[in-house]
Amino acid sequence: MANNAFNESSYIKTLKQIITAIHNNSTLEDSIYHQAINYFNTQEDASDQLHQRHQALNEALSKKEQAAKTTKNAETAIKQAKQALKKQQKIQSEARLQRLAQLKQVALNIIDLCYGDSLSDTNTRFAKCLGAQLLLVPTQRKQAVRYNHLSKHLYRAVLSLKLFDQLLAEGFIKNKFVLECYQHSLEQGSNQFKECIQIPLVMVSLLLDVGNFHPESITILKGPEGKLDELRALDNEERIALLKINYQQTINYLIEGLGADQYIGNSKAEKAEFDELEQQKIIFIKDLLLKAVNPQQGIGNVIKIPQVYTSIVMSSKLNFAYTTVPKAFLILDKGVEHGSHSQIAVNTLLKITGIYPQGFGITYIPKDDTGYDLPRYEYAIVNRLYPEDPHVPICRIVTRNLTFISSGDDTAVPATQNLYYPANRKKLEKISPQRLKEILSQLWSNFEQRQEEMELVPQCWQPHEYFSYAKHQNLWNKTVL
Repeated sequence: MANNAFNESSYIKTLKQIITAIHNNSTLEDSIYHQAINYFNTQEDASDQLHQRHQALNEALSKKEQAAKTTKNAETAIKQAKQALKKQQKIQSEARLQRLAQLKQVALNIIDLCYGDSLSDTNTRFAKCLGAQLLLVPTQRKQAVRYNHLSKHLYRAVLSLKLFDQLLAEGFIKNKFVLECYQHSLEQGSNQFKECIQIPLVMVSLLLDVGNFHPESITILKGPEGKLDELRALDNEERIALLKINYQQTINYLIEGLGADQYIGNSKAEKAEFDELEQQKIIFIKDLLLKAVNPQQGIGNVIKIPQVYTSIVMSSKLNFAYTTVPKAFLILDKGVEHGSHSQIAVNTLLKITGIYPQGFGITYIPKDDTGYDLPRYEYAIVNRLYPEDPHVPICRIVTRNLTFISSGDDTAVPATQNLYYPANRKKLEKISPQRLKEILSQLWSNFEQRQEEMELVPQCWQPHEYFSYAKHQNLWNKTVL
């Protein structure tokens, strides 16, 4: 590729803003994960503050009871103790509601990014959101792992939403509260389904591993002296301990650190209805978290399966390899064999995504006008959901005659042309190494500097650099298939 200045489309800027709002390394510490970290770090002190004020009030009341005669000083002490307690409760309540409001706004932004005016538009938006995230993963492994560590939360939440939608559409969601809210929204044209189901679902998925940022978890991840790499592979004892803490503290944060929203208004009837729905949402959130641990055939699959899939596609482990990204379903199928999650839910996700994730770089052998294989390969990028065959990804062609283009058509790449399969790579091994190097040099202007790290017959390619130019960032506009 030509070495031009990189830039971003408005969509990519929006996407990065959402990722940053979820988790970032900024010194501002203003993301929703920073909010959780601050809560964990100050939780003990906050509890002590409340305890001290409750204790002061109890002591003032006790003195009044013991005194033979109520004095003005005793009444003043009680009044001051009540005011101090109320003030502390207000401070903590306002902080909780501020955290909740920030998280709900992020969830709403994600939902608005993914849903369009029609099912076709919605599918394109989901494909774009998922694909763009994988396309933003840096080529260099360490940078990729750090990027994935911050961005995987959004990827997982978007995937949970899409899987949930499909399972609901096919009648596999049986949760009574979900169905009631869905029916209410259909009949009344209300936002109840979005407010009570979609937003809590996104909240849970975004914060599924927030407990890993609790001080006890950090001690496991970074060691007692804080010198270990938090993304290192853990031994079994560490892993089990971390899983327990993460589960406990994630529930703690979602229920205590965030909790129910507060009604604003003057109607007692509206407040009663609002409070009831808030309690139902809390129950729904608890249900999602509890059943995500061992979902089997339940609703927890909409959390667990995207979590497993994301851990492969957007891996934050130091041994991350881009070539393993299409193998997510091998791991999911093993989970089905062990009875840990649902075959129906895994099959549904496979129906949505196919084997190859959105944004994955496909290398394939093109054919001539008579249907014979040409002695070269070209590049494409997976850009659509719901392939007819999960092994045949729908892709945007991004090179033609070994030249990068920004206006290619969409095509379904058959398994017989896809170089991810060894049998197809063998077809090109007949070509001389010199010619294969020429092909790479035509595709990459910096081939001379990178030839040692490049395969002569690549099973796939990483489109990060291609996608770094704004003119290449609209891979989802309509073309003839």
